[in-house]
Amino acid sequence: MNKNNLDNIISINPYVRDGKPCFKNTRIPVDYVLEHFTKGWNIDEISEFFPELKKKDINKVLRYLSKNINSTINEKENHTWTSSSR
Repeated sequence: MNKNNLDNIISINPYVRDGKPCFKNTRIPVDYVLEHFTKGWNIDEISEFFPELKKKDINKVLRYLSKNINSTINEKENHTWTSSSR
């Protein structure tokens, strides 16, 4: 899954939640849902608490994040190394 596939799941609007990425057509920030996972919630509990979210959309976001976390970290490390070497 690439970032473009998330366009129908996530939206960013500077006037909604200060521009945080939110699940499309909601005011629910993606990081807010991820925070619930860190507290031990599962997808069923999250979808019950946020009935406007579809389980498949939560799963797609999680898959995207898990597949791309390493490249994001590597980009940051490379950028930091490049910046500090000047």
